[in-house]
Amino acid sequence: MAASSSSEPDAPKPAAVEGDHERLFLVIRQIVFLGLPVHVILAPTFFYFGLYALSALNVVSIGVWVAGNRANNLGKHDTAIALLVGEVVVHSTLVSLALGWDYGFQYYLFGAIPFVMFNTNLQARTVALFAGGLTLLFVGLFFAAPARGLTLISDAVVLGVYAGNAMVAFAAVGMNSLYFRQGSIAAEEKYMAQRDRADSLLLNVLPPSVADRLKHEPDHTIADRYENVTVLFADLVGFTPASALMEPEEMVVLLNDLFSNFDRICDECGAEKIKTIGDGYMAICGAPIRRQDHAQVMADVALKIRDHVADRSDRLPIQIRLGLNSGEVVGAIVGSSRFHYDVFSDTVNVAARMESTGIPGRVHMTRATAVLLAGEYDFEERGKIQVKGKGEMETYFLRGRKGTDYRRTA
Repeated sequence: MAASSSSEPDAPKPAAVEGDHERLFLVIRQIVFLGLPVHVILAPTFFYFGLYALSALNVVSIGVWVAGNRANNLGKHDTAIALLVGEVVVHSTLVSLALGWDYGFQYYLFGAIPFVMFNTNLQARTVALFAGGLTLLFVGLFFAAPARGLTLISDAVVLGVYAGNAMVAFAAVGMNSLYFRQGSIAAEEKYMAQRDRADSLLLNVLPPSVADRLKHEPDHTIADRYENVTVLFADLVGFTPASALMEPEEMVVLLNDLFSNFDRICDECGAEKIKTIGDGYMAICGAPIRRQDHAQVMADVALKIRDHVADRSDRLPIQIRLGLNSGEVVGAIVGSSRFHYDVFSDTVNVAARMESTGIPGRVHMTRATAVLLAGEYDFEERGKIQVKGKGEMETYFLRGRKGTDYRRTA
């Protein structure tokens, strides 16, 4: 009674391969599919012409190629290479010596090159020695082998065998070269895609000019002084109590939506977002790209952020408080792994104080910023207030550009 199919041993399957193993697996498999049929044809052909020794040699070669293919399927690529390279060298040499140079069996020596050339586990020196050895053997056969040991049927048949052998041998080299060309193109495309993604991620955390410097000078400390900048701080008033009533996902979506619009406003006006701190937002103009109209740019950013939040006040239980200050800062990349671009100075601290001592829905600014905006913008004096670390300071509320409708926020 026949055994059930479940009790029969499973046919050997290719082992899991990746990286270099996958490359070797594919190279060996391609050579086997090309070379094994040649031996299957030659074994009965030699037998037909009474060349029993060469026929037996091809039968042995068939067994070697089958064993090499099985070793390759099992992931034993070094064993497969040793078997197939050894067979190619021995077979090509013996048949060339027996039949002569005119049959072209010596060209199979070059078919052995892909086995070793594409094995990245081997050192370049080993590959060079192997290729040099095959070349010397090829030259040696030219002198040692007869031009033609015998003629099979006719000269036309000899020429046909010569052409067929040369074509198969060089097809092996060409086929694998094409495979590696395609692999090289795919690897380059993958590298370019990864590089573009890395560049995109870098631009998400660093200003473009700073990211470019970091790529070209990765070991250079990036720190610059900027004499004329305007810094903005913004804080969402009422967000903390409102977020306590939200689901975490809802809170993150809301914050992301607001800050994404703030980012858009900065991009449109020409300002540079520096960072977010909880529900706080910081931006700057004048660094890392220096420009003379930094105060005007940041005033426009502040007014647009103010109006954007005001436009959504009927749907969101929050307001925004904004602070501006102008002066000198130092801009630098901070950190080594999760690095970011930041600015430091008393100018930054005072801008933060302008935000924290401001009024919801208003843009609070220092006299330094007001002086730069005079003539183009309307603002009102707040008077002197006590600022931590600075004492009394004269501050102002920015109302809007002259000639525009800003009455609802005045």
